Amino acid sequence: MEMDWQAIYLTLKLASITTIILLLVGTPMAWWLAKTQSAWKEVVGSIVALPLVLPPSVLGFYLFSFHVTYVTPTTEKTDQRNFFLK
Repeated sequence: MEMDWQAIYLTLKLASITTIILLLVGTPMAWWLAKTQSAWKEVVGSIVALPLVLPPSVLGFYLFSFHVTYVTPTTEKTDQRNFFLK
């Protein structure tokens, strides 16, 4: 049985890059959330906790819905509301 080493290499590379990015972004954000008294603390904390509460497929659906509804300038209002019902 022959293994596909390219898939294993890609998986390890992606996991390493993701870990480094999350450490560089997440550690300062965690420090800020722990130390700040800002009014934005609750908003940022809620956004950070979303992946723990909602599965990625639900977040992807909401992001896609937001993009279709608010970002795309070429769609009309009637098409936006009925987009997922077609």
